[in-house]
Amino acid sequence: MRSSCTAAGIALIGAGLIAPIAAPPPLLPASVIADIALTAQDIVIDVVRHAEDLAPANSRIPFSPEFPGAGISDLGKQQAIDTANQIFGQVGGPGHVAGLFSGPDTDAQETAVPFAALQDLQPQILNGLVEVDGGIFANQPVLSLGGIYYDVAVVLWMLGLVNAFPIPGADEYNGVVVNDNYTEAVNAMYAAALANPVVGDDGNITAVGYTSEASMMIWTMLNVKNPDPTALVNELISSLQNGGSPGLVPNAGLIQLAGNPEDGWTLLSWAGQQVPENPGVLGDLFLIWRDLVLPPQVAVDHVLDALVSGTRRRSPRHSRTG
Repeated sequence: MRSSCTAAGIALIGAGLIAPIAAPPPLLPASVIADIALTAQDIVIDVVRHAEDLAPANSRIPFSPEFPGAGISDLGKQQAIDTANQIFGQVGGPGHVAGLFSGPDTDAQETAVPFAALQDLQPQILNGLVEVDGGIFANQPVLSLGGIYYDVAVVLWMLGLVNAFPIPGADEYNGVVVNDNYTEAVNAMYAAALANPVVGDDGNITAVGYTSEASMMIWTMLNVKNPDPTALVNELISSLQNGGSPGLVPNAGLIQLAGNPEDGWTLLSWAGQQVPENPGVLGDLFLIWRDLVLPPQVAVDHVLDALVSGTRRRSPRHSRTG
């Protein structure tokens, strides 16, 4: 914020007088100006996992980019409706969201349909919201060597070991690429929301993005200011108690964030669990670990890619929005 004073003589017609120049207002302290300059507009982003896939895709490793995947099942359609109603109850509508987005995967786009209808909007496709593809393991059963490798890779990337267990043949071959591409998508959602700053019934500027479990978990845990490992453990236990397959975000489950790209993002909730601004000792330890191991891995990966190709390697599907 900048203060400026313009001295202007005001002619009083008929009197031939000049009004005195007003004294300039006091200048704000430099520290206050810096605080204002560094504070960008906050928004809320509701990140939604796709609903249940049609069998047998619901028990297989995600498809490669050439195959956008199966649609959602009948149960998945109901899950999508339930989540749409949940978000609609939060923001109201129609037209009460600042932006609606989806990854290019078939299941993500179909999951977005009910909420798009409630808001009378067409989702914008953001390629960065894509699922981590399976590479050479695509379409293999989850309970196979390839499936186990894929799941271990995703968990390690989420925990900050972004160069561990690269997936051969995958566009998202390591956690650095996933994080880079997803960050582009989040920044695009933020920019679109500021260009259309609709305020919902809850008083927030909200963007909604439909995506996939692996990529949304990895980005959230690598970027939010208050990562909460306890929330992940609670959801894992809940998924097992409910008799389903183990998971960290349920089908059509929601992760809610607030913030902006400049000041960072705060995790508000994970699959219905409210997350405190200070998650406690476990969250603090994870932050220390993340800040220690993540930057050097990212730097090395970017340098190696630059040496190999002269630029950061990206799939064409990630370099633009569809």
